[in-house]
Amino acid sequence: MTHALPHSEPCALVTETLAAAVAAAREAGQRVTPVTIAGRPAWVKIALEKRLILRLQKGPAPRLLREETAMLRAMAARGLAVPEIIGAGDDWLITSDTGPTLAALLADRPEAPDLPRAFAAAGRALARMHRAGCAHGRPHLRDVCWDTAQGRACFIDLERAASLSAGMSGFTRDLLIFVFAYYSVRPQPGPQPLLDEFGEAYRQAAPAGIWGAAGLRARRWRWLGPLSRPLRWHERRFKPHRRFKEYAAIPLTLRHFDDG
Repeated sequence: MTHALPHSEPCALVTETLAAAVAAAREAGQRVTPVTIAGRPAWVKIALEKRLILRLQKGPAPRLLREETAMLRAMAARGLAVPEIIGAGDDWLITSDTGPTLAALLADRPEAPDLPRAFAAAGRALARMHRAGCAHGRPHLRDVCWDTAQGRACFIDLERAASLSAGMSGFTRDLLIFVFAYYSVRPQPGPQPLLDEFGEAYRQAAPAGIWGAAGLRARRWRWLGPLSRPLRWHERRFKPHRRFKEYAAIPLTLRHFDDG
């Protein structure tokens, strides 16, 4: 479930029942809609059909949503940090609100005093997921929420890439994507205390060897750094206001694991 993106303040639709929330979300015509159901903040996801190319790549939207619902239930049964399912149907899903995403926090409250706690919580939550043999598949900062009330990080958008029986490849991919996502928001060299909080918390709670394996994987991809130089120039020159600087993040990500 995709929560508020950076610099966005979505206006929640106020309803009293699940059926009314789903109907209001359908009328809004959005894939993901914030709602308040009988005073409780939540998110409604509707299975809107995507462009043809995405349907061919990923499959029908209703099936994907049912798979995500099943994944949420399975991970919740293992005690992992995922949103509570409030209600679900063949082509809709309602989950609890679990706070702003890390991407939104970095964009809107970059000096917030609880950011180190949020990143440390994300590290512990990802480690617990890996210890349970699961992988998120794409833990971007916009897919990790900070639940201030409970003091925990929570993972959303568990779609096709998520796995209940992941191996080392899935675990290291999760780490690389999280670090890459961070640098796409803050594409700058030098010390990164928030990533240090994440990494330290992860290493303390995760099975031994995963962080080192991620470093080995990053070193095998060193050649991407020089190869991406023209793309980084193009990004700086022609897309300076792009929200996520993904090309700039490539060498920073590889260097982070190399140094770590």
